[in-house]
Amino acid sequence: MKRVLCVALLMAISARAHADDWSWSAPEGCSSEAALRASIASRAESSVDLETLDVAVTIVAGDGGFVATLAVGGPIADSRTLTSESCSELTDALAVVIARLASFVEPPKAIVEIEPAIVRTDERRSIPWNAGIRLDGIVGTGGAPDLGIAAGLGVWGTMKSLSLEVAVSRWKANSATVASSTMAGVDVSLDSIAVRAGWRPANRYLRGWLVGELGSMEGVGIQLDASRRGSARWSAVGAGAALAWPVAEHVALVGAGEVEFLIDHVKFALDNGSVLYRTPAVAVRASLGIEVGWH
Repeated sequence: MKRVLCVALLMAISARAHADDWSWSAPEGCSSEAALRASIASRAESSVDLETLDVAVTIVAGDGGFVATLAVGGPIADSRTLTSESCSELTDALAVVIARLASFVEPPKAIVEIEPAIVRTDERRSIPWNAGIRLDGIVGTGGAPDLGIAAGLGVWGTMKSLSLEVAVSRWKANSATVASSTMAGVDVSLDSIAVRAGWRPANRYLRGWLVGELGSMEGVGIQLDASRRGSARWSAVGAGAALAWPVAEHVALVGAGEVEFLIDHVKFALDNGSVLYRTPAVAVRASLGIEVGWH
């Protein structure tokens, strides 16, 4: 599973004032607007942007000196009147006042824009279907006398959360003897095919299903006076569940349990009617397998 986080750092840019936002009016022989700007720049802090201010200066000659009317707008609003006998000194005084006012203007702040995090799910989980094979080792009852072992091979397919599987299994022959003191008896084995349909979400480890199984159970007499071979149909229905744990890409380790109720009961008996082996009413199995999927 990947996350993509894009961060753009943008500086807020204050709107630059045009030349019309600064106005200058003074008698001939007085300092110019350029001289006022230079004087302000020499006094203002380097981070201050003078263009954020609207400045209007009017200087007129009066009795005994000069009178300056200052009006400041923009982020800072101020107005005042200054007087001086010298126009150049008056210009310097205006520069001190404007630089002081400009120092109160907050510098542009950094604006951090963060795009919403995009969580990209595993591409395999977005594909609605999958298919694969599984090889199982099985241990349980109902397929041979006592506790039997078997090998299984299954092919399966899924569509969204639904699954369908067809699997075959072969049980190793186990012996059911006439008595514990003799080897005479019958070797019983089972070959079967099972169809499983159930619930199998792609992004979950747990699975569940219903199963129907049909097979042929075979018995071979051993060390009997008239040993014969016989077979009968074996069938059952039931349900199961499994836990799948991914171990590599496309590969999972699957542990499963299953309970089946036998429909066709099979028994093997001697000619005198003595029963050597009878299938139980319920078969219980556990398996461990390796599964390989297409996705």
